Amino acid sequence: MADNFTANPGTGGDTFAADDVAGVKYPYSKLDIGGDGISSPVTAANPMPVTGPVTDAQLRATPLPITSASAYAEDTLHVTGAIGNLMLAIRSDTDTSTADDGDYTILKMDEAGRLKVAVQPAGYPLVTGTITSASSAVPSKVSRVSNVMVYVVGTFAGVNFTFEGSLNSTNGTNGNWFGIQAVRTNANTIETTSGVLGAPPAYGWELSVNGLNWFRVRATAWTSGTATIQIQPGAYATEPIPAAQISGTQPVSGTVTANIGTGSIAAGTNAIGDFGIQYRSTATGAASAAPVTSPATPAGQSIKGSAGRLAGYDLHNAAVTRRYVKFFNATSVTMGTTSALFEVCLEPSQARTVNFPGGLGFSTGIQIAVTSARGLTDNTATGLAAGDVTGFIASA
Repeated sequence: MADNFTANPGTGGDTFAADDVAGVKYPYSKLDIGGDGISSPVTAANPMPVTGPVTDAQLRATPLPITSASAYAEDTLHVTGAIGNLMLAIRSDTDTSTADDGDYTILKMDEAGRLKVAVQPAGYPLVTGTITSASSAVPSKVSRVSNVMVYVVGTFAGVNFTFEGSLNSTNGTNGNWFGIQAVRTNANTIETTSGVLGAPPAYGWELSVNGLNWFRVRATAWTSGTATIQIQPGAYATEPIPAAQISGTQPVSGTVTANIGTGSIAAGTNAIGDFGIQYRSTATGAASAAPVTSPATPAGQSIKGSAGRLAGYDLHNAAVTRRYVKFFNATSVTMGTTSALFEVCLEPSQARTVNFPGGLGFSTGIQIAVTSARGLTDNTATGLAAGDVTGFIASA
């Protein structure tokens, strides 16, 4: 049948839009949101108004669809324009809890927008076990542990246990085990066993377990009672447990042999051996200083009348021309004949200071002379005046 119908068909009434369903007419209607005496049809430009926020219950009543445009399979490559769901994080300047134990929570960021990660070392629970026989053992997994503290409590008698580690055990029982050192907490005492105990001791034991997979305390003796072993793993990275420190007086044994020939060494300024660098000619073991004032006529001046060492000098030339200081390995000098060992040139109105660590050796004696010309045997006095060269020379 036709959907629409005409009112008063005999007199030519109006035609109404309708939908015919099994002979029954369902009229079509348009919404109008005008008030009394006002018409305001609902259109795209005049939509139906909705007031009031959507409640949480209303949102939960209808599941929110997630389209395939925002869901990706594993290993999907990134493409420009991909749509996804934003993952939020909370800014948390302080390290306080933002969720109860067992609740879901979200990522935390610091004040600079960086993801917060753990700044505290991992905490490990106390591992406990009992020794009730001479074959009891208390193991602890230590593959992620640096060191352990061990203590024993309870009521027991005749208990002795050893400290052992394993590289290949998978359950704390199987595998190969070997002894490791423990250090008492109250003394520099290294032990591989506890010794026979009849009560909890006044100390515990600290052990390095770096590199081990498992650690255990294994009984080697037991008489009665229950000894509860407490093992506290430590997360802090530490150096291996140091060996006992040497303290007090330590005994020394053996024989020391010294040979000084047929002579003897007297107390005082005598030295054992000559290493070639000491000044030992005086009672104090120091060098001696001899003052220098050059004469107007070149002549030898004795610095030391026997073999010795030239330790240094501090000399000043007051003249307006060069002066030459000659050093002789002799106890007396004939000017113009005796050859100097070496000579030093002093520039006009200049000073010169020289030190010889260990000294320069003179096998006979030390003499000096001042001339106005260069040459190891030169005796020139031209222009010389008394006191042209002054200062001191150190020898030993």
